[in-house]
Amino acid sequence: LGPNRAPTDLDALRDFAHGLASRYPSVSRFSVWNEPNTQLFLAPQFDAAGHSVAPYAYAGIFRAAYEGIKKANPDALVAIGETGSHGRDAPSRGGAQDRHSPARFAQLLSTESPRLEFDAWAHHPYPVHARVAPEAPSNWPVVTLSSLDRFARALDHWFERDDTQLWITEVGYEAAPAEPAGLPKNVHAEYAARAIELAAAVPQVTLFVWFTFADHEGNRWERGLVDAAGSRRPAYASFTKAVRASARAPS
Repeated sequence: LGPNRAPTDLDALRDFAHGLASRYPSVSRFSVWNEPNTQLFLAPQFDAAGHSVAPYAYAGIFRAAYEGIKKANPDALVAIGETGSHGRDAPSRGGAQDRHSPARFAQLLSTESPRLEFDAWAHHPYPVHARVAPEAPSNWPVVTLSSLDRFARALDHWFERDDTQLWITEVGYEAAPAEPAGLPKNVHAEYAARAIELAAAVPQVTLFVWFTFADHEGNRWERGLVDAAGSRRPAYASFTKAVRASARAPS
């Protein structure tokens, strides 16, 4: 399969989003697209002259989906972004995938006129390297778990908002021996707990999804709190404990 490209008929997309939200009125949260700052999921990222084009294509995608969802269910929350954690903000040479950094992608989206309306920013703060600890620093404009607070403040500034919600809709670490290059079970458990703790320390983070809950045949990512045999990894207990300790009272 090749890279995904933007739909050419945004009216059809708007109608699809409306139909989706109408069919499932109990669904209260939506996010639009997946990692549109990466070429695999939205191509092209840059034009032949090296200018950014993906953020503006995504703006049209998001606006159409948002309008369709809100028309069907005005109370639903709709997140923009779904950004991957890193990118170099310039066309890649050779076989590397073109990517925008999430911060640059967001900044370019903020220049859209009329200004985009949204309820939250969705993000995937994976470490740049698969075995790096959750609290490891990253070089801005890369956004990992250690820089969520800075990203939240930047979103408020760029979009002229207060307390923009951040949804962590994907993050996780692979576990050995299911993934030979993954983390030992005890480290996997430690990192799962620390990921929750780091996210919970940022008040704007209102949703957190560990990807994935359970391994299964056909899923190439062995990150589950439960392995493919249905047994709980040590991360299940550490993650649960961290969630309970970090839980906030309803606002």
